[in-house]
Amino acid sequence: MAAPSLELVGRETETARLRELLEGTEQGTRAVVVRGGPGIGKTALWRWGIETAVEAGARALVTRCAAVELPLALSGIVDLLEAPFGEVAGELAAPQRRAIAVALGLEEPSGPSAEPLTLARGAVEVLRALSARTPVIVGIDDVQWLDAASQRVLTFAFRRLVEAPVVMLATLRAEPGQAGPLALADALGPSGFTELELGGLSVGAIQHLVRSRLGVRLPRPLLGRVHRTSGGNPMFALELARTLPDRAVGTGAPLPVPDSLQELVRARVAALPKELIPLVRLVAILERPTLVQLGRGLVSPEEAQRLMDIGFARGVADIDADGVVRLAHPLLAAAVYAEIAPDERRRLQYLAAEIVEDEEERARHLALAASAPDAAVAAALDAAAVRVA
Repeated sequence: MAAPSLELVGRETETARLRELLEGTEQGTRAVVVRGGPGIGKTALWRWGIETAVEAGARALVTRCAAVELPLALSGIVDLLEAPFGEVAGELAAPQRRAIAVALGLEEPSGPSAEPLTLARGAVEVLRALSARTPVIVGIDDVQWLDAASQRVLTFAFRRLVEAPVVMLATLRAEPGQAGPLALADALGPSGFTELELGGLSVGAIQHLVRSRLGVRLPRPLLGRVHRTSGGNPMFALELARTLPDRAVGTGAPLPVPDSLQELVRARVAALPKELIPLVRLVAILERPTLVQLGRGLVSPEEAQRLMDIGFARGVADIDADGVVRLAHPLLAAAVYAEIAPDERRRLQYLAAEIVEDEEERARHLALAASAPDAAVAAALDAAAVRVA
């Protein structure tokens, strides 16, 4: 495999091991879970793995999960299968093809809902057909937030693919020893299931990270303090370095150090320019915000783009390859959401319900906006449930 363009700092051992695992697709279906705490670099290694596999010729099916999407049944499956479904739909049995088409919103449900088993079998056949053409990597970021319906489908599929060249690469935010939601260790066995536990970076790696990302060279005593306080957590170390006053960097003067990464992230939210607040709040409220949706919710599409440019320059917001606008880290999104007053949060939920296209998303936003039981909201939820039943 060629080296991917994404640079990782201080993860030579992990990238070598992950490369080895990704090169073993001829050995059959397998799963790799990158485990660690918030900010430790799981997503960066996951992205490196996806890029490495794609450069080696694999087909990537990707979903990035979020806590707010947990109630959205099959949202993960939609992300993974929406793009490739048309390529293989003609190879599926009619009931399986229809079950997936309804789940993806490509066809309206008619008559009795398809059995969940039909959808799960359809997912197996989609992955099998795709992997007959080229190896497939199924990428799931933050698998702990994958919706329950998608969990069931993927667990069923990976238990049955067996020898197909399909690899799942997932990140998991969990304590050591805590099982992941897909429970694939028993299904795939030790030869087919691997966990990579990420620990803190070395002092040298933190120095390189801060210098390359922020253009700052920390004096050794200050570097040691940043490393000890952050525990080698790269996000924590970067956020600490961002807060250092110039005098501290130049003279090594004492400085107050926050007790936690969460405290640092809250301080970063508090320091955002006021003009960015409407953008970051709307991004934190919406499940899968796009520039088109933000243009509807803000003053104009031009204003949404202008604010996105500012957010990108400040390292606060970015746009994924799939066109979804995301804040720089789930902790940042959670901190923004937590700072919104209840009345303003309800107003933004109503606004979100007006600008999204998906009926289930609209129903969810209406439910979150309601301060009391509402018959119209209940009807909207019932209608949305028909699609994924």
